[in-house]
Parts: sequence; C-alpha cells; structure tokens
Amino acid sequence: MRLWTLLLFLPLLLGAKEIDLEWLIRKPTSTAKDYYIWRYLQQRITPDEADIAIREAQNVNRKLFLTYAKRASREIQRIAHCMQIGAKELLKVDPSCAAAGVSVAKLSTLSKREVAAVLKRLEGFQVPQSASLLLKGKRELSPTQFMTLFNLSSSSYRKKMDRSFKREEMAEMSRKRWAFRSFVRKIVFSNRYPKLAASILLTPPEKLDAQTAFFLALQGIKSHLPYTAIDYLKHSARKAYYQDQIDRAHFWLYRLTGKREYLQKLADSWDLNFYSLYGKERTFTPIDYVVYEAHGKKNIDLRDPFVWHFFLQQAPYLKKEDFFYENTLALYAFLAQRESRYHLHPFILPYKELMRGYSPERKALIYAIARQESHFIPGAVSRSFALGLMQFMPFLAKHTAKELNVKNFDLDMMFDPAVAIPFANHHLNYLESRLQDPLLIAYAYNGGIGFVKRKVLPLFKRYDPLLAMELVPYAESREYGKKVLANYYIYSRILKRPFTLQDYLERLDGRFHNRGGRG
Repeated sequence: MRLWTLLLFLPLLLGAKEIDLEWLIRKPTSTAKDYYIWRYLQQRITPDEADIAIREAQNVNRKLFLTYAKRASREIQRIAHCMQIGAKELLKVDPSCAAAGVSVAKLSTLSKREVAAVLKRLEGFQVPQSASLLLKGKRELSPTQFMTLFNLSSSSYRKKMDRSFKREEMAEMSRKRWAFRSFVRKIVFSNRYPKLAASILLTPPEKLDAQTAFFLALQGIKSHLPYTAIDYLKHSARKAYYQDQIDRAHFWLYRLTGKREYLQKLADSWDLNFYSLYGKERTFTPIDYVVYEAHGKKNIDLRDPFVWHFFLQQAPYLKKEDFFYENTLALYAFLAQRESRYHLHPFILPYKELMRGYSPERKALIYAIARQESHFIPGAVSRSFALGLMQFMPFLAKHTAKELNVKNFDLDMMFDPAVAIPFANHHLNYLESRLQDPLLIAYAYNGGIGFVKRKVLPLFKRYDPLLAMELVPYAESREYGKKVLANYYIYSRILKRPFTLQDYLERLDGRFHNRGGRG
C-alpha cells in the first residue's frame, strides 16, 4: 500500500486526555511513541502497566526513566533516587545506592580523603575506572590520564587543573581523538585555563580532525596568534567533510588573511549557510534558492505525530510529485532536497492565513525558526519531546497556555499550527522585548533566555559578533543561531524586507561596543 494511502487510516489523537495502553502498544516504535509513553506514565497506572509501557520505548532517556520510576516498583524508585543523590550522600547511603549514583564529576567535588572513603565503601561494585585518578596529584598523572580526568571532573575541580604541557605531550593526547576534542573544546570555550590554552596551541595539526582543528584556530584567534590560527584553519578546510565546515574554515581564513580567493570559495559554495551567504553578498553572487507554493489539499493530516515517522521510513521509495499540494508541501520540499543531495534549497511559505497582521519581520522569524526546528511538519516530536511546528517544550507550552488563557489545554494541541503559531508569536514577543535581535532571540528560543543572559551576552560584550557566534558554549545553540539567521536572511528577501549581513553585523557590534563592525 502506498504511504499516503496508509496515512488516511491513522487515527488522530488531537485533544486526547487519556492514553490507552493497548493503543500505545499497537503504535510503531518511534520518537512519537516515546512521547506518548511519557504521557501515559504520568497517568494513574499500576507498576505493572508502567513496566509494559517502558519496554515499548525506543529511547529511554533520563526524562523518560525518571517519569517511569515514579510509577514503577519501589526498587526502581530507589534506583532513580540513588541516581540523583549528591556527592556528600555517597558517604552516607548504603553501598549499592552509592554505586548507582557515583560519577567522577561528583567525586571530584570531594576531598581526597572523602574520595578514598567512597571508593573503599564501593569495593566489589562497578565504579568508573578513572575515579582512582582523583587520588593522584596533577604531576603524577600521565598526559592522557590528565586529559581523561579533566574531561570527566566537575567544573570546580577543573579550575585547579590548569598547567602547562610540552609539544610532545600534546601530540600524545591528540592521538585519543574523541577525548582530545572534548578536552580542547572545554578549554577553548572558557577563559579559566590560560596555561592549558597556551599548551593546546602546541598541538601538531597533522593528525587532527576538522572540528578539533577549528577549535584550536579559535583559540589562536582569542590568543591574538593569527598565523597559528591560519595553520589550523587550512588543516580544518582540508579535513572537513561537510560543506558548512569547509565554508566555515574558508570564512575565517578570509577574515584573517584578507585574501579574495577564500571569499570566492565562499561565493562558489553550493551550500546556503551563514558563511556562504556572507561570501555571496560580498561578491554580488546570486543566491540560489527556490520558493515553492502549491494549491489544493491532499487527504493526509500532518498533525498526526506518527505521519512523519511513516513518511521518513518510506521516503526513499516515494515520488515528490505525489505531495505537491498546499498541506503537504513540506513533504515535497523535503523529498526535493533529498533527491538533490541537499544541493537544492527550497523555501516554503505555509500558514499565511495564521499570520495575518504579523509584520514581515515577524513572519520571517517564525518561518526561519520553523524551517530549522521541524521542516514545517506540524506533528514533529523531538527526542526531548519538543512538540509541533515550532517545537515547544511541554513546560513552555503549558506556561504559554496559561498566559493566553487557553481552556482545557492539552499538549497534543501543539500539533495544530493554529495553536503553535500564536503560541510562538506570544513567546517571541516576550523574547524580543528583552533581546531586540533575531540572532539573540534564536539563541534564547533554543536554550532559554537565562542561558542567553548567562552565557551568550557576555561573549558579545567581550568579542566582536563573528567571534562571539563561534564561542557560544553549547554546540546545539551555537549552530542553531547561525542556521536560523541564514534562514531569516533568505525569508526577509522573500518577504521584501532584505538586509545585508554586513550592515546587520555592524549594528550588532555597535550595540555592544558603540562602534561600527569590522566588515
């Protein structure tokens, strides 16, 4: 049976208040199912029913497990409690409970004597192998042991670990590729370790992956060592697999050298990202994207959260032409982009009627966020259970429903664009009143306004916008901001409110530093 025919028979759950276990079991294993398991576990159910439900999950993340534990047997509840105990409690609870809650990060907040006491209590239990490293002095650790402990310990313990290493020691550490990337990242995205920051710049670039080399280039820029940064950037560009990583390296090579060859490489890039858009703008190169608009309706309801799951499973066998309708244009765009190996850049303009009265700038921002968050799929569910077109977290959806005085609100209502878009507009009003900038708003939409105030604004006050954008500490938010800004740039052009990245960056720089941008 063709996928789109099968979807006609999928029942919607919109507005449902109670979830039936038999219905849940029949549903295909998926992120959507995990979301409904999470909801089911919050109902008045027995421990046996909770056990059945959790066995149906695709991914038992911490959020799902802790919800399950509240409905499960006392033994499971005890395990959940032990997982969450504090460091000092490791010395008080029984050893089996301590073993469930122990971690190097927790142990690193204790004194050496306390660490020794905990490890003695846990003899015979499984504990992290690297925990014993806490009993050694910094100088007793080999370079790789130091790196392991640095990666696993608490931020308070890492503050005490700043020290210098020689070039050959850095080369030894860099052989542990994934651990070394984590090590470098923690140093570069902080200003707490001046000796380590100087040491990592001694690392030979030859064996590094593209991402680690780029992080080291950032440290070179922070340390005002442009030639060192250039060496790492050239290596990053050679090693990178993804086009946006290649463009990123070429962008910074242009910034540091001023050589037009790098600007031209950005202009010639097939990808549309912040860096390539900058290059195309500066060289007056046309931006290659397509705008799709369609009419008519197909009898598929994308509000059903299981539709997207079925679609993704069958996508390799589907014809995009079967979905060129107004209500399934998001599926058409997805298939068209996939068919082109992502060299095609489709932009769609759905739900215009739901945004009547919104300014073009607000429409552009909502479209930019929705394109990044959900591919415009109303029934999208993330692994953290962000919901719908605008990917609202459940707590924010409930809070917004109260503020908008929505009666009898149910989380499944977020799968309806008629609810999701006004909710997003309300939340964006709040963020805009405090941040007044699309990039900063994007960071807050992804990570919360508290995150922006604590972690992002200080960067923009200290560095120019371009470097600040690269130093946002959380990878998801860092990349999210750049992608939403690129989407916003394109949608602003489509909606007849074009701006230049050059002017935008100058304004953003002037906001924090009372001066023009750096071009």
